[in-house]
Amino acid sequence: MQPRRPASPWRPCAGAFPLLWLALGCSQGPQLPPATAASSTSAASAKADAGAPAADASTAPSDPHEEALLHQLHDRWGWQEDKDGQLRVPLVDQRNHDRVRYWAFDHFVGFKYGDDYDVMSVVFLQDAPKDAPFDSQTCLRRADKWGYPQLKSFEVKLDPPHISENQWRGKHILVESIDGYVDFGLERHRFSAAYAAYPAYPDTCLVFGVAVPWRKHEDLARQVRDRWVKEAVPQLRPMTPTRPVRKDD
Repeated sequence: MQPRRPASPWRPCAGAFPLLWLALGCSQGPQLPPATAASSTSAASAKADAGAPAADASTAPSDPHEEALLHQLHDRWGWQEDKDGQLRVPLVDQRNHDRVRYWAFDHFVGFKYGDDYDVMSVVFLQDAPKDAPFDSQTCLRRADKWGYPQLKSFEVKLDPPHISENQWRGKHILVESIDGYVDFGLERHRFSAAYAAYPAYPDTCLVFGVAVPWRKHEDLARQVRDRWVKEAVPQLRPMTPTRPVRKDD
């Protein structure tokens, strides 16, 4: 494939609950949470149908998850929208992402990459404090507080989180990156995830996140997550000045 182009002051991780659920639940094959996808074409087969040149058999990845992660690491950014066009979400190789609805938690819009949920993105909204200034840190704290009671039930084990900062429309945006695992029976399922908290609307926090199952490719999963942290966060595009409303599917 040819390439195309501060320490946390609080104990986080609970706000990552939706991302953990996506990364872990959706990586188990037959136990996949039900989701309604815009299409079922895999990323690899879609590229073949579009006439993409075939890779050299001696260098092409033999693992479909590895191939998907390499696309996510090297392909171009684009955008997809919620079905009503209220939010533009940056996605690598956007034409091979499907818009989906996940059952585990209330969210505004979600996307998956490939039939096997090789990478998952989600956006959810939370009310901001009434009559008080709020910023990215306030939004991140609220996401953590909301998610913690739910996360405890799943016995997810997390490495120490890393908090970084990015810029979006002249504002400082905090981004939390985490790695972790959960055991299902005799199997251990590992993942990398990250989420960013935006004071995007006058009365509403927006949380935008990504989850990447490792399967057999720890380094690639982390690199895909880290690219998202650096490049996706500034590209989120709300299309309305006030909180969007998800209409009935």
